[in-house]
Amino acid sequence: MNDLVAKRYVKALVEGREVKALTALGKNLNEISTAFTDEKFNSIVSSPEVSDNQKVELITSLVKKADASLTILLNYLVRKEDLIYYQLLQKN
Repeated sequence: MNDLVAKRYVKALVEGREVKALTALGKNLNEISTAFTDEKFNSIVSSPEVSDNQKVELITSLVKKADASLTILLNYLVRKEDLIYYQLLQKN
């Protein structure tokens, strides 16, 4: 079930993009995914004491330039408390 949802997110992210944009997106996803392996990072983005905006800012600060679609996706995942899907995005 989780894989199906993650695949929909991936499809929405990559649809209609050029190769150069996909390469940049892939780099950004890899950089962010690496952070999710850190226990302290996970505790911060899972904490109810940290605002949604702060979580998105923290995550997007990990990449040099987050494009609008990646930022929108991260905002959505944070607000829906679905950051688990972010980790699955990288697998797909």
